[in-house]
Amino acid sequence: MIVFLLLIAALCLYKIKIANNRYFDDFLEREQTNSIKGLFILLVFLRHSLQYVVKSGYKFNSFGDSTVLSINWELGQLIVVLFLFYSGYGVMEAIKNKGDVYIAKMPRNRILPTLLNFDIAVLCFIIVDLLLDIPINSTQVLLSFIGWVSVGNSNWYIFVILICYTITYLFIRKEKYFWGLFLIIVVAAILKFSGKAECWYNTILSYPAGILFSRNKQMIVCLWKKHYWSILFTFVLFFCVLFPFKSDCISLKYNILSVLFAFIVVQITMKIKISNSILCWLGINLFPLYIYQRIPMILLSKKNVYSGKSVAIYDGVFNCYCFYGLAI
Repeated sequence: MIVFLLLIAALCLYKIKIANNRYFDDFLEREQTNSIKGLFILLVFLRHSLQYVVKSGYKFNSFGDSTVLSINWELGQLIVVLFLFYSGYGVMEAIKNKGDVYIAKMPRNRILPTLLNFDIAVLCFIIVDLLLDIPINSTQVLLSFIGWVSVGNSNWYIFVILICYTITYLFIRKEKYFWGLFLIIVVAAILKFSGKAECWYNTILSYPAGILFSRNKQMIVCLWKKHYWSILFTFVLFFCVLFPFKSDCISLKYNILSVLFAFIVVQITMKIKISNSILCWLGINLFPLYIYQRIPMILLSKKNVYSGKSVAIYDGVFNCYCFYGLAI
């Protein structure tokens, strides 16, 4: 499995550019942000595939397998942080450029299309469940269309991003940023005490962090350029201090850790440009790749493809669903 991690690393190095004594001014342009998202969607692919491999009873005996498991465990939910951060940043940039017109059209142009595309995917998963005799009930089906429960699909991220979009629509148009942030924190608390897994709420503050970054971009970028290394060192230092305590009971530290991680990655992209057509394409097609990737995994797991004794079988499975996602 280490082969796939090395392939991802090689893909990052492909056409990489380094700014020696200067900075890349386009580090927040779409080509760069899409490439970063493309990198992290590959890590999400690897994460989800590992879940099915573990369920199959595969023995992770080799050094490479153990290394991949360790990296996967340590990264945790940090692999989705940039999705939320760039979403918040992108929405705020659009609002700055288009004003109230964009905000007024958010339900029609952003919220409803996201929900509709998600519901189409949910229907596909329901069909797969029925074909494979996977038990689902009517309540589960109904709640799955808003992302509250799953029918085999990845759902928490869509639920959270729809909530964030809705709060943005309700509060940013009135410039009540504090109350918007407060409501996101309330939503996180509700998700926690309703029994949802930590992934539902432990990175949610990355979205408002992206909004606040956009609002203060000129000041922040100017400050970062002036004190680049000292600020980066400070971020990394605080990140390292908080990292051992990432599993705190209320996930506050993990949310702070997530925001720090987003800042570190964004600041690094001022100096290092990880941008190529492959990663960029993956980032542009993030939504279908994220939503539909579990279908081939489910189909292959039902065919016992994951139960093989060799890593070669897993390699084939990983390639199968990667190509499936790329074909969508």
